Amino acid sequence: MTGLRRSTVPSLPLAIGFLIAVSTIGSSAAKSQEANPAPSPPAATIRTTTRMVTLEVVVKDHKGQHVTGLKPEDFQLFEHTPSKSKEMREQKIAAFREVSVADLPRNASSEVNPAAGVYTN
Repeated sequence: MTGLRRSTVPSLPLAIGFLIAVSTIGSSAAKSQEANPAPSPPAATIRTTTRMVTLEVVVKDHKGQHVTGLKPEDFQLFEHTPSKSKEMREQKIAAFREVSVADLPRNASSEVNPAAGVYTN
């Protein structure tokens, strides 16, 4: 020991006083929160129905080359049902078109600036 001496006795009343103050502050804060609960914001609920879904597909051969000339008959499209059985239902392909990257305009900008308050994915 280096000559410094600590006494734990004087700090005991201080510690008890601190605990009483903290518990009093904590219980009064809890009572004020119970009396004035913070209003929770309403949950946003969006319900939609879809009759057509757009899918973009890139088909490549075993060499990594794009495959062209495909027709709707070359594809099968399935939907998982929300039931417990996870049944898969085959869906009809209503529209089909082949798009080549070479046919797309070079200056096409995918950046869209929606109006304020409008959100998109």
